[in-house]
Amino acid sequence: MSISKSDLVTEIISGSKEKDIVSKAQIERIVDAVFDKIIEHVSTGESVIINKFGTFENVDRAARDKKTPQGVTVSVPASKAMKFHMSLSVKAKLNT
Repeated sequence: MSISKSDLVTEIISGSKEKDIVSKAQIERIVDAVFDKIIEHVSTGESVIINKFGTFENVDRAARDKKTPQGVTVSVPASKAMKFHMSLSVKAKLNT
């Protein structure tokens, strides 16, 4: 099962003690702003470290040749990707 951004926003607002003060639209704008800032900083080569959660960083993928299931060799160009390293506290929660 997966969770969508809309589901995440709904869970944040339903679990909030201030649900009468903060609207769902405001929470959605905050979530969007957080994601946008992470992408903005990682795209410039910076790492984004969120204490007790993890680190987002930019990694370069080299150009390579890859074979398709039909056996045809295809050239894959170099690209950039975002990598996430979870913190020890997140890892501990996942493995309990």
